[in-house]
Amino acid sequence: MRVVSFDIRAVDLPLRRAFGHSAARRRASDSIFLKCTLDDGTAGFGECLPRVYVTGESRDGAYGLLCERVLPRLIGRKFESWADVWAFLDRCDGKGN
Repeated sequence: MRVVSFDIRAVDLPLRRAFGHSAARRRASDSIFLKCTLDDGTAGFGECLPRVYVTGESRDGAYGLLCERVLPRLIGRKFESWADVWAFLDRCDGKGN
């Protein structure tokens, strides 16, 4: 099976109540949602919540990196095994070839 498409969205989800901890206080979840579709119609979904104060990544930065560098490298790609997926992920920081 090959990867044929991605649908990626940056979404601000309001929280019913403000959520706080020692590093930040939030009234919304600044999320990235991703749908990956394979050539057989199988779809998978993922979500991430980049946080500057946790990983050094902003949502805009992570969204741009995914759209411009990571996801294009996956279109048309075929993985034969989970080992192939892990090998790709080990090499994929979005910045290299």
